[in-house]
Amino acid sequence: MLTKDNKEALKSLVKHPWWAVVEMLEEEARIELGNKLIRADLLDPEQISILRDNQTYVKARIDFMKMIQDNLGEVYTPEV
Repeated sequence: MLTKDNKEALKSLVKHPWWAVVEMLEEEARIELGNKLIRADLLDPEQISILRDNQTYVKARIDFMKMIQDNLGEVYTPEV
């Protein structure tokens, strides 16, 4: 479980100007995959394989970025 300090570090990360660059890189990769899909020969098994692999990478990037956003909330640590 993330500590309050870990959450603050994540908040700092997403406020950093480089985070916007990471988001732009991810968006560009999705656009590139869309363009590949438009030009792909969907009857060619090799091209289908390439698209499938890239689809997996896109999902992984989206999941990674969502995980960071989902962990920006406050930490509740009960005292016993």
